[in-house]
Amino acid sequence: MIDSIKVIFERNLEKSREFVESIENSKIPIIYFILTFIFIGSLRNFFDTITDTTVSLPTKFSIGLHDFSFLNFVSNSFWYIGVVCVIGIILHLATKERIEKIFRLVLPGTIVLLTVPFTDFILSMGKGFNQSYMLPDVHGDFILRWLTLSLPYGGTGVTPGMKVETMVLLFGFFGYIYLKTRSIIRSAFFSFITYSGIFFWGTMPFGLKFFLNIFNLEYLPTPILSARFMLIFLSIFGVIIYYLYNKNYFISLLHDLPILRVLHYELMFVLGIFLGMNIFHKSFVLTSDNLFRLIFTPIAIVFAGIASLVVNNLHDYDIDKISNIRRSTITGTIPINHYKQLAIIAFFLASLYTFILDFTSFFLIFLLIGSYFLYSAPPFRLKRIPFFSKFFISLNSLLLVLLGYYYATGTTDIPIEVFLFFLIGFTAFINFIDLKDYEGDKKAGIKTLPTLLGLKKSKLIIGLFFLLGYIGMAIFVNELLYSSFMIVFGIVEFFLINRKNYDEKPVFLIYLLSLIIFIIYIAYNPLTFPGFSMG
Repeated sequence: MIDSIKVIFERNLEKSREFVESIENSKIPIIYFILTFIFIGSLRNFFDTITDTTVSLPTKFSIGLHDFSFLNFVSNSFWYIGVVCVIGIILHLATKERIEKIFRLVLPGTIVLLTVPFTDFILSMGKGFNQSYMLPDVHGDFILRWLTLSLPYGGTGVTPGMKVETMVLLFGFFGYIYLKTRSIIRSAFFSFITYSGIFFWGTMPFGLKFFLNIFNLEYLPTPILSARFMLIFLSIFGVIIYYLYNKNYFISLLHDLPILRVLHYELMFVLGIFLGMNIFHKSFVLTSDNLFRLIFTPIAIVFAGIASLVVNNLHDYDIDKISNIRRSTITGTIPINHYKQLAIIAFFLASLYTFILDFTSFFLIFLLIGSYFLYSAPPFRLKRIPFFSKFFISLNSLLLVLLGYYYATGTTDIPIEVFLFFLIGFTAFINFIDLKDYEGDKKAGIKTLPTLLGLKKSKLIIGLFFLLGYIGMAIFVNELLYSSFMIVFGIVEFFLINRKNYDEKPVFLIYLLSLIIFIIYIAYNPLTFPGFSMG
């Protein structure tokens, strides 16, 4: 008898393993699995409007999108994405299975989400239940709820349908881990860990309240605030998942990322904030909106940088074969098709992290990426135009100054002197970025100052541009100590650019140091812009 049961068990276990592997090894493109998840989440959002009693229905059994908003949809969707990320990461740790195989199973497995509204509808006899996150000042006995599947219900929170969903998920986690490890103890342990991860993800309002209290901000929960808070964790989950997906791709992308250039753009954003505070004689007011602006904008700048970097590297292949032989496009560390997908993903994320702030943020970052695309990619590929092509690099710096300025002042009206400095002065000395690519640009036929005038003459001219720029800043500020620093920096930059064995890194470091000093200076000393009116 026991042997028969064992045979039946092993037979069913083998069928289950074959079924799971057929999904994991499916040749169906991953985008189909992602779209399946998106549409399942959308259906869950729709059916929740029927069974969730927080929604005001015109009549008892009305059906429709009553009191449903775009922000509610975004907030709910971010929560589902977070659940999938938590499950995927923990199941990978439990089974050591490849992360992409796990997501091929987990994404369609979210069909279990639909059990909640239907179960609640049936158990409530059509009345519905009030489902919610675990809420501060509402749900006590935190540890007890965690250990008892959030019992009891109590009128709000984890509904009976959600409890049924949790039981189904626990059974599924245990079965999957057991199929992979054949260990009951390991399966039970990681099933509990996965459940715990989902439970604590559901306590997001507690985390949001704690996070806001750190900055002495009032906790006033709204869908947009919840979505922004969850997006912080989704960015962390995304980095972890990409690392688990392919460690070599992750490291190679980090190696390609020009850290000093990214730091320049981050400092441009910071400069804009301090410039706005200086000109308007006001301090930066920390609100929940501004807090998330300070978090998301630097993240968006990084993703905008990745999108622009990938586009540039794809079209600089012939140049990089000579000047940048360690780039992924040359070494082949990241396949070209995957590299192209990174540009699309990075563009989407840069847009997402700014669109969730406001349209001005989104538009300025969108312009930044677009400007760099015109500079790097066909049909224009404006980098082929000597000297004046750097207008677009200068414009990108100005856009980020403008973004920080907007956050500090609420306006984009900026003194004409700032505008002219970037679009004339910055355009001149930013030509130094072409010096390190001289050999590659020359062979590829790219017309830059170094390839047109020769390396020695172009170094001299670009060094003079730097020196004149620093002297101009010294004259504008007209403060002895600061002006002395600027003149010294200008002289140092001139000699660094003109030394025989040119190295871009120290030139960039001295420039960034001078920029940081300028930001510190304007934090404490007012600037004067004749003719500029603050409204």
